[in-house]
Amino acid sequence: MPLRPAKDGVLLAVRLQPSAAHNRVDGIDESADGTRRVRVRVTAAPENGLANKALTTLLRKTSRLAPSATPLAARPHERNKLSPIHRHPSALRDRLASWSYNPHSCPCGTPRLPSHTPLS
Repeated sequence: MPLRPAKDGVLLAVRLQPSAAHNRVDGIDESADGTRRVRVRVTAAPENGLANKALTTLLRKTSRLAPSATPLAARPHERNKLSPIHRHPSALRDRLASWSYNPHSCPCGTPRLPSHTPLS
């Protein structure tokens, strides 16, 4: 799971791609070292914290969380981020399950979510 325990909830491991065509969650990837991250694309440019704000807004919408539950992500200048979520992990389990990818959904073998409906 891309969740880590934190003082007031959990940290969600995220791989952010700014300047994308659509705002969307693209599933959960596993890196070579075994780290799992939620892959997120946002249309905002990586300037003045705009991509980080777009990430936080997208996580709020897709997870149905209050603004107070999702402050801005740590590591503002890196693509791999830890986004704090002030909720119990069980509240996020269903949402993470829906973000899990299906490797058979794309003919090229790229893991993708079954539906790629843009949220913006």
